[in-house]
Amino acid sequence: MKFFVIGLIWVLPAIVLSFNCKGNVDGVFDIGCKVFVQCINGTENVVECPVGTVFNKNTKLCDLPIRVPSPCGDIMDCSNRNDSRYADLSKDCTSYYTCNGGIYFGHNFCPGDISLLFCKGNVFNEKIQTCDWKYHTDPPCGTKNT
Repeated sequence: MKFFVIGLIWVLPAIVLSFNCKGNVDGVFDIGCKVFVQCINGTENVVECPVGTVFNKNTKLCDLPIRVPSPCGDIMDCSNRNDSRYADLSKDCTSYYTCNGGIYFGHNFCPGDISLLFCKGNVFNEKIQTCDWKYHTDPPCGTKNT
């Protein structure tokens, strides 16, 4: 649990600070499966989904995972996994999920999946535990020659 809390405290502010509603249209923008931003008159309102729910990009609300499209609706089996983040190979490594203590803690997107960030084309690099350019990432997620 310690790994997850520290990671969440470190990652969320960086994601939210990079999201700017000024000059953008009003609306709801996903920045992860558990957090989204509401833009109203150029002002950001960060919303965290309650425990047991995730962001549903179709309804723009928090919802039960069973009613949410992939990857946010996916529930991965972490029972035999080490505490770490793992690339979601089924999504071409553009998202990743966190396992801690055998418990699945949800999916996150690499910046290329967030429409308002500039780092298009990133994939999850398991070696360094963060999103990275494809050419810096080993296969199967990237194109780096090993």
